[in-house]
Amino acid sequence: MEAVNKYFIPPQWICLSIIFMEIFTIFVPCWDVLRYQSLHKETLDCIAQWEAQNRNRGVKDAKSLISSDDSTIVDSILTGKKSAAGSVGSTSNESILTMSALEYVLERNPAPLQQYSALRDFSGENIAFLTSVSEWKNSFPSSIRNAQHPSSDINMRELVRERFNRAVRIYAQFVSTRDAEFPINISSVQQKRLEAVFEGPTRALYGEKRPLDSATPFGAQWEKSTPVESASESPSSEISGTEDRVQYWGDVPDEFNETIFDDAEKSIKYLVLTNTWPKFVRDRRASLDADEDVETGNHAIRLDRERHNRQ
Repeated sequence: MEAVNKYFIPPQWICLSIIFMEIFTIFVPCWDVLRYQSLHKETLDCIAQWEAQNRNRGVKDAKSLISSDDSTIVDSILTGKKSAAGSVGSTSNESILTMSALEYVLERNPAPLQQYSALRDFSGENIAFLTSVSEWKNSFPSSIRNAQHPSSDINMRELVRERFNRAVRIYAQFVSTRDAEFPINISSVQQKRLEAVFEGPTRALYGEKRPLDSATPFGAQWEKSTPVESASESPSSEISGTEDRVQYWGDVPDEFNETIFDDAEKSIKYLVLTNTWPKFVRDRRASLDADEDVETGNHAIRLDRERHNRQ
């Protein structure tokens, strides 16, 4: 240590540790924020450019705007295979970083995006909410959508009640601040509108629960509980299964219809488009490029071995 102390006296070792702590606790997070802002701006610019071009064309149906080549590129990103129709490089930013491409993935194969958002972006509840709402909307028969007074028909009332019970579970799983483990991030106006329709039936099904404190969301886990309470809380899967089988038989609010989640769905979809979706596309591209480099290297090794064997 004497040789080292010629250059760094013992008190200076603390300074070195403080410098490294500052690098990892201050500069690295700041660099991540700057990188995210750059990606966010790039996404918004692509969306604005894409929408401007579509307005010039006079196209009305947004879902039809994704061409066969673009859909092939999106499929290649999901499956991890290079597309024959085109490259998934930066030139396809304009068509991939758009709402139509995101909706295409949510409709066809949301599993890779769901896995990425849960494990890498820590926002899996957003994709789960979007897919649940989409499945719930698709379950509405055309007879309910086109009916003027569905409450006048007994069969219609049963269908509406069944869809309402499914909507209550979506609300309890993703929206309710009392029941959802990770509530989605929507505006207070949208939250209050959904609470006005679903909060009463949710409390009837799930019971009264204390809302989580936003300052200490995990504080309730550390509260002391009696052995009886802890024992009664152990079979959580059994309780959740019972809740899924319970039905709400009260009056269905008049405000309930198939568009009740539309505002929240648009808000979360835009949040995914500007946050999770660009990160997912970039991560998939990097994975594809890495796989291509490995494949190219393996091919070069095989050619070299064949040339060596011939000699």
